Amino acid sequence: MKTMRNQPASLRLTLPLAGLLALTGCMKAPQPAPSEAPAAGPVMAPTVGTSPRVVKDIPMPPDAKADADKTLIMGQGEAWTGRLVMTTSLSSAEACTFFQERMDGSGWRLISATQAKTSILTFLRGDRVASIQIEGRWFTGSSIMVMVAPFQGAGPKTPGTPASSN
Repeated sequence: MKTMRNQPASLRLTLPLAGLLALTGCMKAPQPAPSEAPAAGPVMAPTVGTSPRVVKDIPMPPDAKADADKTLIMGQGEAWTGRLVMTTSLSSAEACTFFQERMDGSGWRLISATQAKTSILTFLRGDRVASIQIEGRWFTGSSIMVMVAPFQGAGPKTPGTPASSN
């Protein structure tokens, strides 16, 4: 009869380690106590799968449906930043008109607009900038990506830019 002493050293270490790994793989990770608050991080709205109305300061087409897999919202209220992706039955041109009219009514100022196969609208409100990308879908409607971030100002002057005269 063979005993563990008669086995090579590598086998004598491997078998107990494999057993230990098998046992620890079945163990549950420690769970935080119910009184502990979750760590701060991205705030995903629970209704993102059906409605993009989790953001209050950006007007949305009435039939818009958010894509939870592509949406990332950090913060809340009117201080959120991130990306909201949705689809709507509005055509690309109708969606552009919708946002140009409704964003102005919500206090956003249009600073740039490009209408093409993929249209891009850029708005400014206070210290935040919103960029809206609108693309027509294959059959009907459009796909819309709204990105909101803090506005960083005009930034550094580029070489060759004349200095402003005061």
